[in-house]
Amino acid sequence: PPGQVAVVQFEEGELAGDADVEFAHHFVLASHPVALQGWGRDWPAAGAWTSRRILLDALGDVHVPIDISETGEFAVARDGEDGAKQEVMVVSEFLDRLERGEAVYLTSYSVAAGSDLAHAVARLVDRDTRPIPIVRLPRAPGKAANLWLGGRTTTPWHSDMYHNLLCVVAGEKVVELVSPTWLRYLEPVVNRPERSWMLNGPPAGELILNATLRAGDCLFIPAHWYHQIQSHPREDPWAAAVNWWYEADLLLGHFWNTYWNRVASEQSVVCDATVPV
Repeated sequence: PPGQVAVVQFEEGELAGDADVEFAHHFVLASHPVALQGWGRDWPAAGAWTSRRILLDALGDVHVPIDISETGEFAVARDGEDGAKQEVMVVSEFLDRLERGEAVYLTSYSVAAGSDLAHAVARLVDRDTRPIPIVRLPRAPGKAANLWLGGRTTTPWHSDMYHNLLCVVAGEKVVELVSPTWLRYLEPVVNRPERSWMLNGPPAGELILNATLRAGDCLFIPAHWYHQIQSHPREDPWAAAVNWWYEADLLLGHFWNTYWNRVASEQSVVCDATVPV
């Protein structure tokens, strides 16, 4: 339907031998998002990551920086801006606060590379998720799988320089997407150094594609597509997701980064490469 992201449903045993080629042709090279409905439904993560005990056993009750927001919006995690800040707490306290409905968020961006927790997250993802056979793209160099664990959160409009495969394993994520061809309708938020934007233009229905992801659903977001994500636990104790970054075309990436820098310069905004999903 108009305004909805294309959907490819998982039908076990019905994958053609060239399904990965078809995926690359229709969605990667065409730079078009697609929802992979049910492709992660049989992962252990889709049931296990709602268990406090399983997460504590896997991650350990270690100290970790947690993003906190007074508004539930997580464009930044810096003290004093938009009510956002970070606090260091043990994982059990973080889960306590999630269960109380507080706006707290654990992301892999908060986990120091090479730390014990980073290795624990990597082991958890490797153990409880499975490769999606039609997504055979080169992984972005130096980018590990990312864990996103929170309650009701909003990540405002932004884009990333890599292809993004986002898979929900608990709760729900509602994703809105805008093609980079509509850049003229996106205005930088001046007081944020990250790539965070406001939509200002024709009626949203003319620009925005929508996808609702529930446990077991994945979404392919092409590099440089703008997206805003709202998460909700629904019937689960929290919302949980994992994502992987994949290398995008280097020439296209160079073009968009150059364009971003020009726009940022005109708007007196300094833009980084990526922000959290």
